[in-house]
Amino acid sequence: MTQTSVRPAALLAAALTLGAAPLTAQTPALVPMPQQVELTGATYHPSDTVTIAVTPANDRMIEIATILGEALAEHGIASRRVQPGNAEITLEITSPAPDREEYLLTVGPRGAFIAFRSEAGALWAVQTLRQLLDGEGRAASVPGVRISDNPRFAWRG
Repeated sequence: MTQTSVRPAALLAAALTLGAAPLTAQTPALVPMPQQVELTGATYHPSDTVTIAVTPANDRMIEIATILGEALAEHGIASRRVQPGNAEITLEITSPAPDREEYLLTVGPRGAFIAFRSEAGALWAVQTLRQLLDGEGRAASVPGVRISDNPRFAWRG
């Protein structure tokens, strides 16, 4: 009887896809793959200067908005923080729960809305949005999506 060996790369690939959203030809390649990814068919084209609003506007959230601004700058797009209400990209806490890293990212033709329960969730959503951003300057775009994610496990590593 011959024994077959399982290659480590195959095991890693299987482990990374467990619990992730199913891939389609149009599904963006995101790492890690969120729990749910729905393409809406819309496309967001950032303006010359993207406005970003954060709630709450504490030191950590301002830092996360700065990370987002830096990601936009890498694509030749300026940004500035504004008060909530009329921003292209809004990050807003909903039902605060400091130990919850879940988020909901919605991108439509006029911008993006990120709902989160903790600052960690906001950061993960910004990292996902950063991966979706494609192109430079006026040619930059983000596909219309509705992404819902939370960690499968309480630990990372």
